[in-house]
Amino acid sequence: MRQEVNEFIRTSGEFDAVTDFDRILRSPYDPARMLPALDGGDHIHPNDKGMQAMADAVDLTALDCDTTG
Repeated sequence: MRQEVNEFIRTSGEFDAVTDFDRILRSPYDPARMLPALDGGDHIHPNDKGMQAMADAVDLTALDCDTTG
């Protein structure tokens, strides 16, 4: 189900912008698993490096917000 939802989010065109955290965190060797270096230990939540990778992946210019105040 997770993969079906992610596919819809990625390809439906329903969203102005998408940050694909699944792509950022998943292992290239086993796409059903999180990259071990980013895994917080429970295989669900990222560790500090994973959280930083997610933050770095967000395109701030795609957000429609006021950053001046």
